[in-house]
Amino acid sequence: MTVMLWLCLGGVDLGRAYGYHIGLTDAARTGARYAALLPNATEATIKDQVRAGQPSLGITDPMINVDRSQADRRSVSVTYPFTPFTPFVAALGDGATLPLRTGVTMPVMGP
Repeated sequence: MTVMLWLCLGGVDLGRAYGYHIGLTDAARTGARYAALLPNATEATIKDQVRAGQPSLGITDPMINVDRSQADRRSVSVTYPFTPFTPFVAALGDGATLPLRTGVTMPVMGP
């Protein structure tokens, strides 16, 4: 019975991680779309758009990376330290957090 309970809780924890990953991808997509439509936007405004895309996740500036190195593309990536409540899922990361990474690249559409 105890083993089944741990397996169920691990499944719930993995489901939470997947939900967070979907939210992070949506936030990165919001920032990349903003950067693609306004190619001259500052990095600070792009990061504001990412944070506004998923305010409940508590995304901070150091978690966001904006890449404008290519003239025709804008990339936004987010690395988020997810804190699981089961030790089995925590072991997939560093033992305390599980880093969730996602990124979106979009072609420049603006002037």
